[in-house]
Amino acid sequence: MTIIRVKHPDSYLQERTYIYDVVLGDFLGLEYVLERDDTQVTSISLIGDQQERALHVEDTLFRLPFDRWMTVGSLPGEHVEVFATPDRLMQLYPLKTSIPVMYGRCLEGGSYYSEEPDGEARLTVDVFGSAFFMLARLEELIVTSRDQHGRFPAHLSTASRAGFLDRPIVNECVDLLWSAILRQWPRLRRRRRTYRVELSHDVDHPWGACMDSWADAVRGCAGDVLKRRDLALALRRISSRAVPGKVGFTLDPYNTFDFLMSTDEAAGLRGSFYFMACSKRNIFDGDYQIRHPEIRRLMRAIHARGHNIGFHGSYDTIDQLDMAIEQIGRLRDVALEEGVDLHRFGGRQHYLRWRCPDTWRIWEAIGADYDSSVGFADIAGFRAGTCYEYKAFDAVSRKPLELVERPLIVMDATLTSAQYMNLSKSAACEYVSRLANECRQHGGVMTLLWHNSSLLSLVDREFYRTVVDCIV
Repeated sequence: MTIIRVKHPDSYLQERTYIYDVVLGDFLGLEYVLERDDTQVTSISLIGDQQERALHVEDTLFRLPFDRWMTVGSLPGEHVEVFATPDRLMQLYPLKTSIPVMYGRCLEGGSYYSEEPDGEARLTVDVFGSAFFMLARLEELIVTSRDQHGRFPAHLSTASRAGFLDRPIVNECVDLLWSAILRQWPRLRRRRRTYRVELSHDVDHPWGACMDSWADAVRGCAGDVLKRRDLALALRRISSRAVPGKVGFTLDPYNTFDFLMSTDEAAGLRGSFYFMACSKRNIFDGDYQIRHPEIRRLMRAIHARGHNIGFHGSYDTIDQLDMAIEQIGRLRDVALEEGVDLHRFGGRQHYLRWRCPDTWRIWEAIGADYDSSVGFADIAGFRAGTCYEYKAFDAVSRKPLELVERPLIVMDATLTSAQYMNLSKSAACEYVSRLANECRQHGGVMTLLWHNSSLLSLVDREFYRTVVDCIV
């Protein structure tokens, strides 16, 4: 068995141990041992290599004085440099022709890579620090501005300001490291990954008329005719309100669950449907009770067709552990009564209200296998800098978590909403396709969120079919 030796400085040991495990162990699938050393860089060598070659990787972030840690002084500079990838690093592994450098040190001649006659090589991009910064969402503990829903907005992120939010920068840095490793030891092999698509559906509003008051139903119909110019939708809305019980729910324009499942199945996939289980509700929360007979019937139908059921934390569970415990308990009880075992589950926060690291702690405490909340509401892209699932890290308590983060890449409303990207449907498809291609190139996970309430018209449904076709 080939084993890599990693010599590293004696600082930020918890953070180093975590990021070496993620980058070298998980992402690359390499066997390695760690050794503390008085070196100023992270030095990689191969145990048993008679030629005694080494690769020295720059150490910038983890060399900061501790009084600058998690302060503005630990953020990347306002101007992020770009490394023009040399041809020799692209000979054994495909790389982008240029890679943004969040942390690193430019060598003479403008390069970030050099090879010496004695068999040593230097990569002066701080791959490990950059990966940690993005995966642990360090900047969200430093930059305190939030939007009206208490969310960290995309436009304040380093990725957005430097123009690489649409690129999985961590994956690119890991590929850069791998290429430099191959230059030293060409016979090494990394973990093979296969691209996959995860379709998810947050159940915020399972109905839009059948449980409304007559006044709300009439207002909705007026909007269908005057704003959406869809008479058929208005007729369906008023019909669902007029007919009680199961038939009314079947007619409800928001009841697009059969369409969602059929579309997902046609793509050879099974979707994940995340349900709320509130008792006390914020005005932004969904408008249903998890114990309602129609919700139970819906859960049974989803489960019977082989799709997944998960947890959708309500608006206020962003930092309320007791509330989250109560809600997941209620969801589990109902699911079990309907023949669905939620011993293992994942899900997402409502409104993408996620706070680092508080929300990760909550999801860990309620026993979730994964969270899929780390995506921006205002701009689609790679908030965590990666299209791989990865174990979370609590940067305040300075410890790794068992919880896996499945980064959200695209949400439906982000693409076309006037308050967010405001793209036309054709431009949105092109953008989603580009993000999916990035995931595909890295063998990553393309995670898409589409709400049942976003499929009211035939045009909306065709849009979803086209988006799914773009990414599978």
